[in-house]
Amino acid sequence: MANFLYANTHSIFDYTNGISKSIKLILENLVKLGNSVYVITGCTSFSEEGFNESIKAWDQANKQQFMYQKSGSIRFNQNGVNYSLIRTKFGPSLKLQIWEQEYIYREVIRILDTKEIEVCICWGSHLLEESIFKEAEHRKINTCYYLTNPNMKGKDNYLLKNANHIWTDSQATKKLYEDDLKSNFMVIPKFIEEPKEKMEEIKSSFLIKKCLFVNPTLYKGFEAFIEISNYFTKTKNDIRFICVDSRSQLKKSLTDLKITLNQLPSNIDIKAATKHTDKLFRGISILLLPSLWHESGSRLIYEAYSRGIPVIAFNTGGTSEMMNHFKEDIFSPPNIKLENGIIRVINWSPDSLCKRIQDLLKDKDLYDQYSKKIKKNYDDLNLASKCDQALKEITNLLIKNNQE
Repeated sequence: MANFLYANTHSIFDYTNGISKSIKLILENLVKLGNSVYVITGCTSFSEEGFNESIKAWDQANKQQFMYQKSGSIRFNQNGVNYSLIRTKFGPSLKLQIWEQEYIYREVIRILDTKEIEVCICWGSHLLEESIFKEAEHRKINTCYYLTNPNMKGKDNYLLKNANHIWTDSQATKKLYEDDLKSNFMVIPKFIEEPKEKMEEIKSSFLIKKCLFVNPTLYKGFEAFIEISNYFTKTKNDIRFICVDSRSQLKKSLTDLKITLNQLPSNIDIKAATKHTDKLFRGISILLLPSLWHESGSRLIYEAYSRGIPVIAFNTGGTSEMMNHFKEDIFSPPNIKLENGIIRVINWSPDSLCKRIQDLLKDKDLYDQYSKKIKKNYDDLNLASKCDQALKEITNLLIKNNQE
């Protein structure tokens, strides 16, 4: 077994960030396999909701201390993981204070000096993260970069270029980067928290007709989502569209599209983020994933499938890998263009995609049959076992590299 260190300014408790959620589950499963895991993280987050959740975690841990402190590092153990959580004053990482960076860096040095760390996991590109990475390099510790989006393509990222290993969640992302990077690529399946609630049983003869769309940014397909919703408004269909503003980006997206909230189709309901996945999918009949960019491996797909919920998506990135048994629900993405740095959809008709939505929701018995097929296929994947096996192989490889 090995000792792992994960250090990043961005909060691992930011539930609105897919990377944080994935890494947190990976680390918890590493502990279950007998490894020791140390996490040093700040409270900075991509959203106000994620920041508040991180502050909440800090306050809860602080209550367990013998003496209350207003700042600095709180150390606690949760699900077997040893956390050092540094309270930060602001949410955005660019507003990280000098003393906050000092706390994070000094806590990293403390762990490296007192624990026999064999593997350092990282992501990001800030100077503080680079400094932590270089310290691990200097100590000849195995470095692993977690890579799950296309943003780093073509960028001069020291961590990414010099990591011993790159962890990613799809063959598509491996293929996107492997010609540019010399590191050893490892594809780790998605770790998904199993639903705590069973699918709601609809006792009436009618099927609830609600489609879920998460994170209304333009690169996630917000403009296409509007066109889909508008299609059903024009056809006077009773389908509702739930838009979860998980990172508080709705206002910016509306500004970029030069429309107001009141100009959105009337069948769209805007909701705030929630950390509870069961609550997110409660009463939902279809998940929409119209991403326009390289979607490495959206955890939303398996979160929906684990509940028997169909997913309708554009074929971008690793989406087709996760949906390969349900190709009838995958559609070619629309053509796009950039207008002053803003991604826009051009010359696209939602008709075929909308017809698929109609076909899925026209009959309750047919929907229930399809839902059971999806749930069975997900169960047959035995995802938890595959994830554990991948982590065992990775751990053995890293230990072998250290010995050499």
